[in-house]
Amino acid sequence: MRIHPRRRDEQGAALPVALAVLIVCSIVTALLTQYTSNGLLAGTKLADQRSNEYAASGGVDSAIKYLQSDALLKRGAADGSDSSCPAGSAAAFVAASGINGEGVQVTCQSDPSGAGSGGALTKSPGFAVLTTAPYHGAAPGGGGSSFPNCDNLNDEAGIAQVQNDKLLTVHGNVYVNSDVDSDIWANGCPQTSTAEHIQVVNGDAIVRESNHDLDVATAGHLHAAPVSNTQVAPYATRLLDPGSDTSATKAEWTAPFDAPPAAGTITDINGSTISSCPSARTPTNVPFVHFTAGTYSDASVLSNFTDGDCPGALLWFAPGAYYFDFANGPAASTSKTYCTATVDAGQCAHQWLIDDKTVRVVGGQENATAVARESQENTFAAQRVSNVSVFNSAATNNAATVIDGVTNNASYTSGTATITLSNFLTQTGTAIPPDATIDHVYLRVVHREDTPALATTPTYSITPAGASSACTGLPGLTMQAPAGGGLGQDRVEVTSCLNTAAAIDLGPTIKYSVGHTGSGTENEHLDGLVLVVDYHTAGRPAWSATAPATITPSSPAVPGACRHETDAGWSHGDEFVFGGDSRVFLKTGRFEVCDEPSTTKQEITLMGLRAAPAPSAVGTTWTPTSYLAGTTFTNPANGEAVGGGTATAALSTTTTSRSITLTQFTPTTWPVPAANLVPTDAIINKVELDVTHSDSSTSQLNAPTLAVTSGTTSCSPATLARHTNLTAAGADLVDLTSCLNTPALLNAGINAQFTTTRASSSPTETLDGMQLKVTYTPQPPCTPTGGLTPGCGCTTKAPYYHGGDATADHAPAYNGACALFRVASDTAGGQFPRVVTFWGTVYAPSAALDMPVDVLTVPVFNRGVVARMLMLGYNVANNAVVPITTDVLLASLSNRRVTLTATEGNSKVTADVEFCDYDATPCGGQPQGVKIWSWKVQR
Repeated sequence: MRIHPRRRDEQGAALPVALAVLIVCSIVTALLTQYTSNGLLAGTKLADQRSNEYAASGGVDSAIKYLQSDALLKRGAADGSDSSCPAGSAAAFVAASGINGEGVQVTCQSDPSGAGSGGALTKSPGFAVLTTAPYHGAAPGGGGSSFPNCDNLNDEAGIAQVQNDKLLTVHGNVYVNSDVDSDIWANGCPQTSTAEHIQVVNGDAIVRESNHDLDVATAGHLHAAPVSNTQVAPYATRLLDPGSDTSATKAEWTAPFDAPPAAGTITDINGSTISSCPSARTPTNVPFVHFTAGTYSDASVLSNFTDGDCPGALLWFAPGAYYFDFANGPAASTSKTYCTATVDAGQCAHQWLIDDKTVRVVGGQENATAVARESQENTFAAQRVSNVSVFNSAATNNAATVIDGVTNNASYTSGTATITLSNFLTQTGTAIPPDATIDHVYLRVVHREDTPALATTPTYSITPAGASSACTGLPGLTMQAPAGGGLGQDRVEVTSCLNTAAAIDLGPTIKYSVGHTGSGTENEHLDGLVLVVDYHTAGRPAWSATAPATITPSSPAVPGACRHETDAGWSHGDEFVFGGDSRVFLKTGRFEVCDEPSTTKQEITLMGLRAAPAPSAVGTTWTPTSYLAGTTFTNPANGEAVGGGTATAALSTTTTSRSITLTQFTPTTWPVPAANLVPTDAIINKVELDVTHSDSSTSQLNAPTLAVTSGTTSCSPATLARHTNLTAAGADLVDLTSCLNTPALLNAGINAQFTTTRASSSPTETLDGMQLKVTYTPQPPCTPTGGLTPGCGCTTKAPYYHGGDATADHAPAYNGACALFRVASDTAGGQFPRVVTFWGTVYAPSAALDMPVDVLTVPVFNRGVVARMLMLGYNVANNAVVPITTDVLLASLSNRRVTLTATEGNSKVTADVEFCDYDATPCGGQPQGVKIWSWKVQR
């Protein structure tokens, strides 16, 4: 019998196999564990890589949006205006925070040579306003023999906006060669307490004669006026007419032609020549009038289309240069009153009249590409701080006008800390278009209450401009005391209060208050308070002169009918040149001209040719040749000419007063020969009456008096001195300049009544004679010089607005002067709408421009203006809705193209991006679109 039976097959192998399996499994498990760990590690690294790429891509996206949001198209420009995006090298640009929890720094490099980017700069004047009215020394400041009341102007102001608490804003540098006047005048005195000074935003200002009517609101300096001629030198170069013979920039400001071009043509929609309202109409019954570049000398023909005889007309001046040198003007008729003295002061000759609210005048390149609705967001910050209580002193009050981490602080134990902000504008001075729709308005307030238990919840109130009370029903603010310090923010919607463009552009007033409660010291910190406004515009329809169906009563829209520097495809424009005393008078209607881009000349839309040098002043002496009946002097004829004997008046107790009235003053004989008349357009410089007389006793005679009249005009009576002999000939020199200030008054002849009265006893008065001493300056003749007619006549007559003693002096069109372009106020027969927009520079260094901003759709000048003087309103009724004028901030007229690079960890995203600011072709025809030429991800 066997103790151990024999094994058969695999009997007895189970254990080793099991052990082997366990060993293999342990090895495999170890290997799997190792690879799984490696896989998990790789997965984590891959996730980090994706996170880095996501953050870098997000940073580039943020930078694109940042570039795209700049309405001024300066960010990323290749001209060096944006130092954070230079050409040729990359620079730190914008930090994109909060992307996947990462902060990403993006660099930017502009491309000045790539297709569609960079490009040459176009010409721009570098200022918003330059006025050339002559400097006559420091403003008198009131008093003086010439201005006995309180006139504070010398001769002609450079800018006048006579107004009562109405705000006018100018964006850019303002240079005034003489003075600025914004005061309401009464009885010869300025009512300064009721006027709102003109505001200059983001610019420097120089007013050479005085600076009390101009304020610099932000980022600029108001240069003090010189007080003597010795201080003129520092200002001379900056205030020089840039197109003058002595200016280095003269070539940039010359007319586009040296001699009058050939006559332009006027045709209807079918190309037929016309001179009055066309019978051919567009499919929607619009009278379309097509002008071609050239010379136009008949103002009556132009007025035929715009004076009410052609309702609904569209006048299109195709791109080119136009020369207006009118030899006539609209004729008076029984149906029209614009040539009557009561309506237009008789200034009809050489004037193009626009007096039809349905008429549109458009000059420039057609808006052949529709501009779609545009949505924008602007931040409005206050320019003025007032009514400050408890908060810091005036030196730091402006800290509350911006949100920048710098706070205005209040430390108090009782009462209420308040601060009021007003005059809200964007940083660039741009405003919301009047026809825009307001989508949302948010009030952002960044603040902190150190001890909330000691403070009441902050409150605010908003009073729209012109409103008598604050809005109600607005959401409240909250306590802000973040843990660990810092500042908190409230963002509340206030659209119900500020729901129109005017309500925002006119500048609301916002009052911020926080009270105290309990016992102890509370510290309030206000970083800033701003308005964030979301709005959209309706867009502009496309139209073409060759597509009659696109010309309707609403298309083209004015303004918006011609392309300019913010439009895609802009390449052409107009320049209107006015010679002689040719001019425009708009009572109602719409007028828009767009410029042509240029790298060598200023982009001028309206030019008034400079006046020829003025002739020398003429001095003449006029002697009376007769006397009026009723004279009580003996030998009255002897009292006419000085040195020709004397007229005598014996006085006694029965005859206490005697008078003599001399008349028919003339340099030769009466009536004054034509050759000796003062020219009707002459400027009267000085008029003085020399009275030579003698008094037998200074105690027995009262001081004699003088009364001067011309027709129905009476000068203020003058009291003369008393003389006991005739050795001091001409000792009585009476200044009559402010009274006899027109050629017509002098040429018509004056009456001068000399009166003497007895004081005691029986004295004697003798009159040797009188002399009227006249000094005047003839105006340059209206004759061509070098082919073109220089500015002359009433357009160069100064002053257009006079700063005399009488209230009546403070009005436009003084003494027969007229403006190159005049817009009628309500009191002068103007009616809504009055639209005047120049998309380009206006250059009229010898002429006045009369643009009452309270009745216009503004801005009027988007590229700066040069004028002898700007009359911007007399007794204006409303604030200017948006800034009246701006200088050019657009750096380039080509698309911006940049390379943006964002690096996060070992991931880098580089994008080549073009912004279709002007040429929309790269963006599929979409203006303001973005074209991504390349997008590279590197790991």
